[in-house]
Amino acid sequence: MEPGPSDQPPPRPPRRVSRLVATCIKIGLGLLLLVALVHYGSIDLGSLRGLVQQPGAVAASAFLLLLTLPLAALRWSFSLRILGLPLPWMTLLHVQAIASFSAQFLLGTASADAVRGIYAWRALGGNSPRIALSLIADRALSLAALIVLTLLFMLLRWDRVSTVAPLMALLVSVLLAFAATVVGALALLIAPNVLDRLQPLLTGRPRLAALLSQVGAVILAFRRNLPTAAAAFAAALVGGTINILAIAVLAAALQVGSLGMLDYLVATPLAMLANALPLTPGGLGVGEVAFDQVCTWLDVTRSGTGYAGAFFAFRAVSMVVMLVGLVSFIVHRADAVRTSAN
Repeated sequence: MEPGPSDQPPPRPPRRVSRLVATCIKIGLGLLLLVALVHYGSIDLGSLRGLVQQPGAVAASAFLLLLTLPLAALRWSFSLRILGLPLPWMTLLHVQAIASFSAQFLLGTASADAVRGIYAWRALGGNSPRIALSLIADRALSLAALIVLTLLFMLLRWDRVSTVAPLMALLVSVLLAFAATVVGALALLIAPNVLDRLQPLLTGRPRLAALLSQVGAVILAFRRNLPTAAAAFAAALVGGTINILAIAVLAAALQVGSLGMLDYLVATPLAMLANALPLTPGGLGVGEVAFDQVCTWLDVTRSGTGYAGAFFAFRAVSMVVMLVGLVSFIVHRADAVRTSAN
């Protein structure tokens, strides 16, 4: 006897619903963290009025943020060029601006990378695997540069870092991350040879063999273009430095505590690393908590000042500045329509 419709097992909830629920939970967690920071005084909303009294610092921070867009586009262009996927400079700049806008308002780097991947796929007419690998390489270069800068600024503030046990623990963690980055980079240089030896063992798994072959080809392309790869890393270092300065300049101008510029240069990259963790969308609340805690450790006066407001203020400035992505969306779409019409 065939089972009737009522005998059929209930359908499983689609992945889209699960992702929506997970996103809502993450947004709720981020908002809860912000509410807790305001409640306990780490974010003083009244002190944020200082932004109005510091238009020069706000303008400087906004200008530095705008500079990160062409540098990020340049960094990605090097990876695309290495993989044989060149795109016009203005196209990359518009796509980067649109992606940065989506990261602010769709809350996350994952959404930004998805936007970049879609636009690159349309412009290049396919080649999804290599586009995805270019985004992975670009994100890895950005993270490696941030680790290097974090280590550099912590060592420059050694006199204070060395006296605070939690900061020393963080320094050891950053050193280990730096060592892992160096070892990983060296391993990638010999990876194609290792992957070639693995190919005969994967004769029964053609998909995995094809994926490893694609990864090996990408690594080999980077190895053959080391000057271009080095230029991409240099662009990541410059862009990361400018992004850190954009936050530190704003934090110093708000004068919420007794810390100096070098202290903020230590706290900012550590907060950015925490902000990149996929705990809440875009690190909402997480970056503020990390920034507040590191600044508290650095504060020799033990003033009890809440520093999270400075990072929150930067988030607000960043959201306003990245509205430039809307302009890029309109201009890029008009150019695409004009090109297809011709």
